[in-house]
Amino acid sequence: MEHSRLSLSLVAVIGTLGLLVGCSPAERADGFPMSGMQPGSVYGEVPPRLIMRDGFRVWSDPSAFGPVPLTLQKTGDAVCATMNTPDKTFVARGYHPKAIDTDGVEFQGGGYYCVAR
Repeated sequence: MEHSRLSLSLVAVIGTLGLLVGCSPAERADGFPMSGMQPGSVYGEVPPRLIMRDGFRVWSDPSAFGPVPLTLQKTGDAVCATMNTPDKTFVARGYHPKAIDTDGVEFQGGGYYCVAR
């Protein structure tokens, strides 16, 4: 079960820039920002949750993310890279250890807030 859930975290949703598990971008494919909020300096008490907005999977509260721990930056960047396009490269800019998926289930390993580099 753990292996299949981890595998899902690396699968991009075709037609959107949201992931099935663990990550959501800060902007849409057309470059329009998803939200004016950015990750904070600490993890929020209430974890962020993936929600649907205007046909895109986005985080409910980007400010609930804290910094990406140095030990997880490479993993976060790899998860975010699954959203790369020919014109944009995504990297992990925020992390929350108890981020929640669209079904209300906590992501095993946390969730990442991705931004275009």
